[in-house]
Amino acid sequence: MKSILGILLLVSSMGQASEGLTAELNGKQLTYRYDNGGHYQIRYAEDGVRYRFLSGKAGDKWWGPFPYKAFKTTNGEYFLGWYEKGFGDQITQLVNLQNKTLYGSGIIVKKSGVVEHFERAQIEKIE
Repeated sequence: MKSILGILLLVSSMGQASEGLTAELNGKQLTYRYDNGGHYQIRYAEDGVRYRFLSGKAGDKWWGPFPYKAFKTTNGEYFLGWYEKGFGDQITQLVNLQNKTLYGSGIIVKKSGVVEHFERAQIEKIE
């Protein structure tokens, strides 16, 4: 419940979305690090997002593609999300390429239970 409330607060504070969905992120690759130290690389493409855990044991393994949807807000940020079919994870991001910040929220399903993800990251590299 806290995660859902957090997502609603994030949506309400991000500004209004532009008309319709956008594919402007397609072709971009970001490298970013969450405040907790988690280090990731993500690629946005027409067939979906792919990402890998640079701070994990399998840094060479790319996960995805997972189809995603994105809006560009009136503040120039990208609000996007995807569902990881087969895993049960639901991920949401707010990406600001100008100030190189990314906010991530997710419900992550693991064998040991559900993990609630709600963190801020600094984007290190945009390609």
